[in-house]
Amino acid sequence: MSKKMKFILIFGIVILSLGYQSLYPNEVVYKILFFGNQIGFEKYSGKIKGKEIITDIYSKMTFKRAHTLVQIEQKGVFVEDNNSRAMQFEFHKIEDGKHILIKGRVEEETLLIEKEGKEKRIPLEKDFVFYNSLKTLIRKKIKNNEREFSYSFYSPEFGRLIKVENTIVQREKNYVKIKSLYANAPGVTIFEKRNTEGTLLEQEIPGLKVKKIMVETNKIPVKQNIYDIYRFNAINTENRSKNFSENESKAFYKIIFDKRIELPESSRQKIINQRGNEIYIKVVKRSIPTSAQSSPGMNSVKKFLENNEFLQLNNPSIAKILEKIPKDDDSPRQLVEEIHKWTLENIKTNGLSMNFADAPVILEKREGDCSEFSVLSVALLRAGGIASRVCFGVVYINRLFRYHFWIEYYDKGWTPFDPISRNGEIDVGYIKFADLELNNRTKVELGLELSKFLSIRKIEIIDNNFEMQ
Repeated sequence: MSKKMKFILIFGIVILSLGYQSLYPNEVVYKILFFGNQIGFEKYSGKIKGKEIITDIYSKMTFKRAHTLVQIEQKGVFVEDNNSRAMQFEFHKIEDGKHILIKGRVEEETLLIEKEGKEKRIPLEKDFVFYNSLKTLIRKKIKNNEREFSYSFYSPEFGRLIKVENTIVQREKNYVKIKSLYANAPGVTIFEKRNTEGTLLEQEIPGLKVKKIMVETNKIPVKQNIYDIYRFNAINTENRSKNFSENESKAFYKIIFDKRIELPESSRQKIINQRGNEIYIKVVKRSIPTSAQSSPGMNSVKKFLENNEFLQLNNPSIAKILEKIPKDDDSPRQLVEEIHKWTLENIKTNGLSMNFADAPVILEKREGDCSEFSVLSVALLRAGGIASRVCFGVVYINRLFRYHFWIEYYDKGWTPFDPISRNGEIDVGYIKFADLELNNRTKVELGLELSKFLSIRKIEIIDNNFEMQ
């Protein structure tokens, strides 16, 4: 059962905080809402110091995940010259007691970044902005009656420049509405409402159910009841009287998203019809690939043996665990079952405050939920020479669908396996939304990649005698 939706929520908040509202010389406060429930606030203030314009930002979020308290603080100082040209910044993030510091300085046509004792230079693009320069840019576009414009900014979470394409979709006397699309976040649309001076009034990501609204100046919102975002993990499910047995051979579902979504197909999951944002899907129980299953060439499988920041296959802790696990070179299934046995005996099902941890951290903490069990299992399998990948989707349990992670390993075809369940079996209550190779993905990018699947309106369980005409 996945309780790992926190990381996707956080990335939604990250996008909102990168809206770059220029607030100088005023102080402005926003409340942050998730599914209409306040989970935090952001405060911006500006001042002039000599020939510099300095913008301070402070944000704090407090919420629960399945009764586990989570607190995240971010602080930043952004400095521009009196012509609103970006000069330097300092960004602090505190989460789960860990402090991250990132510094940046503009030098000619590059941005010099300092993080954890390392430096790197990033070439700058036209219309690179900080807070005040974005306000100046938007005010100019409104005054000149321009409809489309773009800008770029540095994202501490992504560790790179992000380009934003914007369209003014509505103009009123006192405000405009802007539709923004961020590179590295395909399918995620941000809507902003700004006054004619360029100051942000509202910002929303409908697909993530995250919203930010300006409140009265100098009034920091206070919420007495801490919202438990685990409620978000439960999906509106129709025909909940259905209770699948272990011997159930097939199931039919109707899934309704807010917009059209493409889902993967396999030997156990077939799209039987799609009408706009409605998908009719058939799922069969097939734990072992049949000879009829199409097998991809080894070149397409090789990428599922590669190392990455989540797995860290060269870490000594991975090899140390593999030495303890019996291996039969002719039987991938045997290694899967031995790894499954070891993880169930040695990894505690918990880790509700962990943020999609990498394999060495999981081995150090010895705890996690479905995403940690999946990442660790794939790390051990790839280190053992077995192609494998993490899968993301939903699972039907206790008469509700919930978001979940599991794995697939390659043995003459892709075979699904649930490393956090006692028997590992995948029944017809599992619906796959995405295969995750994890290669060349930061945690933020992974979260944004999965965010498009969070727009489910409902899943309806259809009678098993159903066949689409």
